[in-house]
Amino acid sequence: MEEAQYRFQRLADELEYLMAATPEHELSYESLRPVFEQYQEVWASLSERWLVSRADAERSGRPE
Repeated sequence: MEEAQYRFQRLADELEYLMAATPEHELSYESLRPVFEQYQEVWASLSERWLVSRADAERSGRPE
């Protein structure tokens, strides 16, 4: 979980910098898409690890 928090914070920092360093008329979906795609990757990775953890807990019979 700490890794995901770190990665989300890095993305927030990257987005903040991108928005501060890019003139408003140059901001577009295309310029923001890489940050969004990285966000989706972090979320997918975190979700997958959570599902594996839940499955492991169920197999071992211990509550999460």
